[in-house]
Amino acid sequence: GLALLVELFDWASRQFGLPPAMKDMRLIAGRATVQVRTLAGPLAAPAKWDGDVSVTPRLVRLTHPELPGELRLDDGSVHGNLRALTAQGLKVEVLDAELRMGGTVSGLLGGEPRVEVQGTGPVGAKMLDWTWDRAGLREAIAPIHPFEARSLSVKWPAEKGFEAAGELMFAGKTSVSFDALVQLRAMQVRSIAVRDEYSD
Repeated sequence: GLALLVELFDWASRQFGLPPAMKDMRLIAGRATVQVRTLAGPLAAPAKWDGDVSVTPRLVRLTHPELPGELRLDDGSVHGNLRALTAQGLKVEVLDAELRMGGTVSGLLGGEPRVEVQGTGPVGAKMLDWTWDRAGLREAIAPIHPFEARSLSVKWPAEKGFEAAGELMFAGKTSVSFDALVQLRAMQVRSIAVRDEYSD
């Protein structure tokens, strides 16, 4: 049950030495199916093990000081090792954002993670408010309204910020396709196209 999963997560955190970016991650609920495809290394030194592990989360709830609320994971799969992870079809929820996501996270052991993810789904006002505050954009740019991401890709880091591109649907009527670079207190929109019910 949950107690076993929490104990396993805590044990793995100690034995494998979680990457710096994940050190403060805490598991508070949920369960998971774990498949170990390959595993090699000295039995007495788990931190030196290498292999290919796949995890399918079931109603997993995590916390981290850098997140605005609980991170909830369900369905899909995450596989990889302590150097890199690949996610497919993962249902990810934070505040009022509910995305179906996939992508890669690399550079974990070096303490400099690189993230490239794609997602679809609704993003609400609470998540947008937090993002605007976190990026220092509130004084520079008016916050955008909640939207449905038809396609959304994010690459971080990029030029001391992150790159975002995709197609967003506002109020079920207005479609915005964009490519942007977001930095602290600044946003550079490299391309944008708007289509609504009155467009050709």
